[in-house]
This record gives sequence, structure tokens and C-alpha cells, in this order.
Amino acid sequence: MCENEFKKISLKKFLSTFIDEDKSETRFCFILGAGASKQSGIPTGGELAKKWMEEIEESCDNEELEIINKWKIEKNITKETLAEHYTEIYDKRFEVDPKLGYTELERLMEDKEPSCGYSFLSQVLTKTKHNVVITTNFDSLTEDALFIYTQMKPIVCGHESLANFATPLWKRPLIIKVHRDVFFAPKSSPEQTKAIDGGWTEKLKNIFQNFIPIVIGYGGNDGSLIGLLDKIDKIPGIYWCYRKDNEPNGKIKKLVSTLNGWFIPIDGFDEMMIQLNNVLGFGLLDEKVKEVSNKRIENYRKQIEDINKRAKNEETEDALKSIVLKTKRNWWHIQMEVDAVNDKNEKQRIYEKGLKEFPDSYELRGEYAIFLHQEQKDYDSAEQQYKKVLEHEPDNITILGAYAILLYNIRNKNDEAEKLIIKAMNIKPDNALSIINYAIFLVDGRKNINDAKKYFEKALDLDPKNITIIGYNADFLSKYLKEYEKAEKLYRKILEVEPVNVEIIGNYANVLMEINKNYDQAEELYKKILDIDPTHCNTLGNYARLLLWKGNMEKAKEYIEKAFASNKENQDLMCELWFYRYAHFPEYYEIGKQKLEELINAGVKSIGWNLKPNIEIAKKAGHPEIETLEKFAKQITEP
Repeated sequence: MCENEFKKISLKKFLSTFIDEDKSETRFCFILGAGASKQSGIPTGGELAKKWMEEIEESCDNEELEIINKWKIEKNITKETLAEHYTEIYDKRFEVDPKLGYTELERLMEDKEPSCGYSFLSQVLTKTKHNVVITTNFDSLTEDALFIYTQMKPIVCGHESLANFATPLWKRPLIIKVHRDVFFAPKSSPEQTKAIDGGWTEKLKNIFQNFIPIVIGYGGNDGSLIGLLDKIDKIPGIYWCYRKDNEPNGKIKKLVSTLNGWFIPIDGFDEMMIQLNNVLGFGLLDEKVKEVSNKRIENYRKQIEDINKRAKNEETEDALKSIVLKTKRNWWHIQMEVDAVNDKNEKQRIYEKGLKEFPDSYELRGEYAIFLHQEQKDYDSAEQQYKKVLEHEPDNITILGAYAILLYNIRNKNDEAEKLIIKAMNIKPDNALSIINYAIFLVDGRKNINDAKKYFEKALDLDPKNITIIGYNADFLSKYLKEYEKAEKLYRKILEVEPVNVEIIGNYANVLMEINKNYDQAEELYKKILDIDPTHCNTLGNYARLLLWKGNMEKAKEYIEKAFASNKENQDLMCELWFYRYAHFPEYYEIGKQKLEELINAGVKSIGWNLKPNIEIAKKAGHPEIETLEKFAKQITEP
């Protein structure tokens, strides 16, 4: 093929070839130049060369301007060749103080966001085997896109000292910056860019012998990368993309011809990446970005809320209040105020006042609905608020799940509840919290343990670090499957992250007590909860049961009384407490029997709760109605 032959194919034809090669062992890599960054708002080398040349000429007096004109003639710099002389112009523009050049480059790239083309490139790099980017650019657009649009962290080699780490892996993207990163004294002068640094040579040779380069937005004006490509033997091919209005220069044509490669005319980097993603079958990422962003916001807020709830240091409390005051007021400020108080009526007052201030905040209305449901037990009002939220946000999966729980737990409307939960799962099939809601429904609403197990496991697979999901799995394993060792591992995992999570501490203590018979450690955990919340009625009742099992009847009696005093709504706990009185304290035999019959006849149960040790202790103490006690235990604990 002669030097001037211009062998090109359409982008459509190339993409067809790409798909065919994708099914084979062939791997592609991407070579990106300044043209790939233009649509992200970063000027091209040619644009910068023009700008800097104007600045050079404007800053000169007549004598200096004459010297500059001679220099331009000497270097053959014209209006048409400015881009080709980018490095010389950069060197001249910042010859007095090279550090100003670095500062200028930083400024140009500081606030730039990757264009949509980079979002599509990020999918190629993470979902295919074509996961290497080699660039002459200093910017961070490729890695930024990976951080924004995916959960995959790339290997970024932004300096030749990192060349030894530039080994392509099958699963992790690799980004090589042959002229360094913008923060590592980027190479822009002719001396620096005329050849590839020796540290890169062997690594790049290896990559180009195993990956077919796809060049986008690179003009070949630096001399280094194009020079290396020209010297490497056995490159399996090359595809050189160029803008339709800017045909490659003779140097590039010669290289592509020598390598038996092809030219591809394109409209731009973004347009090409959209078409590439289309043939690969990848969709848009807007919902993914929203989901990741919402999750970050949720985690951030949860951390602040947790500190707000547990802060005991006055300086921390004051600092947090000060930060909140400095921030533009929104619905979350109301939620923070709610979290800072313990009195339920005061919480309700804050919510009601907040909804007058932010009547259109369905985030706040949703939080209020959950509060009315779970804390106030005002189910009618909660249902009204749930419906209001769903009128405006019918796809709010959090509210769909919470309202479903009310329907099957309180209203006994299992079919309606199941429709809401399934709707939530259809909206976001991979949302672990919707799936865990369905698992809980299958246990509580359908008594279907086998199917529930699959959904508990699926939720944990989807979100293995979610504390709530780990907790539900641990509870399910211990209560229904009796897989106590697995449950204990999950409880420990949660407590490593949230050492003051009272519900998890309590559930873990129950496992230690019932299964491991480790009464001392369980007692320490119960006491830890009561240090955090002395009126935690479930823990008061559970600690009373532990004391009964240990034979400390007087102290157990004291904690049973405390549990009664603290318990306002929990009928299951009420049933357990009356069972303890009836089983162990003669003065309560008559009234205890009466209360248990009333509660059991009302349908109150505590399924799976272990009362067998209490029965054995009662037998040894000569309980006069042991058969009745056994009958009560069966009625309370069995479905």
C-alpha cells in the first residue's frame, strides 16, 4: 500500500467488526487524545495553541515581537499549523516560569465533568474485556466517569514511576497517562514529549501486541506515542477515528498505512460512544447515577442522624447544631429536630409544624407516616399519610413497603399488602430492601418459610454490606432456621460497624443466652443496652428471663416490674411477662392465669420464643398447674 493511500470504513461497518471481534479472543484498547475531552469542556491542543500564541504576541513589545516572528518562521508556525506546534508554543508561553503552565492546565481541567461519551466508555471498560485506556491527556475524565457511573475503581498510572503497575487485568480497568497526570508535573514541552519515557516502552509494547488500538481524538502532534506505535512490530491492527471535518495529517496516514489499519470518520467522541454502546446492548445510566447518588445521600444523612441521636458530648451537639444552622433549611432539618428529642408527643409536634413549613415535602411526610405507624401506633393517621405520599409518588418503594407492613400486620389485608410489595420489586428488581420486605411478608403474612429463605438470601447477595439486611437475615437464621452459628457471625459483623445498635445487641444476646448458654456474655450485652436506654422494655423483659434462668428470682422480679412499667404497646412482650409471673411467682398464679387467657384469646403470640427452661424451673419448684403452664407455652410460641 502506498504512503498516501487513505483506507477507511464507516463507523457502522467498524461497529459490526467490533461485535464480531468481541465474540473472539480479540481485545481492544482505547487511545484518547485531546479531541476526546473537547465535549467535556476542555480545549483541544489546537485551541490552546491558538490562545497561547495570542497571549505571547499580546505580551511582547516591538523588539520582542520581532524575535517571536523570526521564531515562528524558523519553526514553520502558521495559523494552519498551530496544533502541530502545541508543545513549542506551550514552552514559549511559559518559558519564564514553567510552574505557571502547570497552574494553567489545572485551572482548565479543575471543574470539568466527563461528557456522556465517557459514561458510555465506562460501561465498555467495566462490562467487556476491552478495559485499557492509554491517553496523552492530563485530565481525569475517564477515571471520574468510572467513579460516577460504576462501582469499579480503576488502576490509574499517571506517572512513569507507576509503569510497573500497568498490567492489564481481566476485570479492572487500566488507565495509562503517558504524559503524566495534571497534578504530577505534566509533560508539555518539546523535549518532554518527543519520545515515550523509557519506563513506559516495554509495558506499552506488550499492550499493543495484545490489544488492537482504537484511536479517538489524538492528533499525533506530540511525537512520542505515535513514534512508539511506528516502532512496534506485530501490532495486530489499528483503527484511527477522526472528525469528518478534520482529515488526519500525512504522518498519521503513513503510520496507519504501515500498520495495515483503517480510518473511521466520526461526528465526535460522544456520538461514537453512543453508537458503540448501542451495538453492545448497554442502556442509559441516568437511573443508576440517581440510585448511587441517593444511596450516598441516605448513608450520609444516616451517619449524621446517628451522631445526632447518640451525641452526649455538649461540644459535639453544639457543633452539629451550628453546622445545621449554616445550611439552607430543608425537610431534613425537621427530621434532625425530631431525632434530637425522645418524647413522642414532642416529635409529633415538630413533624406537624414541619409539614406546615414544607407541605410539599413527601420525604418528610413519608417519615411522619412511618413515625405514626411504628412509634405512635396511630394506624389510621399513618395510613392517611401513606396514601397521600403514594398519590404524588406512586413509585416510592420505601413507602410501598412500609404501607404494606401496616396492611398485613395491622389490617390483616395480606393480598393488598402483597400487591404493594410486588409492585415495589417490579419498580426496582434489584432493590435489596424491597426484596427483604417480601421475605418478611412471606414469614409474617404467609408463614411460608421455604420461599422466604430464598428472598432473604437474594437480598443479602444484592447488598451484602447493608446493616438492616444483615440484621434481618441473622434474625431469620436464628429464629426460624435455627442456624445459630451463621446468625452469630452476622450479628458480630453488624456490631463491628454499629456497636451501639440496641436491636442487634439484644438479638445477639438472645442467641448467646439460648443457644450458647453463655449467660455471662449475654448479661453484659443486656446491661449495655440498658446503659444506652434504661427504659428499653424488650431488653428489660429479656434480662428478666435471663435472671430467672440463672435462679436470681428477686432481681428477675424487679426487672419484670420495670418491663411492665416501660411497656405501653407491645402485647407480645406483655404476654411473655405475664407468663413469667404465672410460672415463677405464686402471688401471681391467679391473676397471671387470667391475663394469659385474655391475651391468648385475643390472638397474642410470641412465635419461636423459648419458654422451655422456664417450664423446667417451674417443675422443680413444684408449680401446681404445670400442664396449664405447658399449654400456655405452646399456645404462645407455636404458629
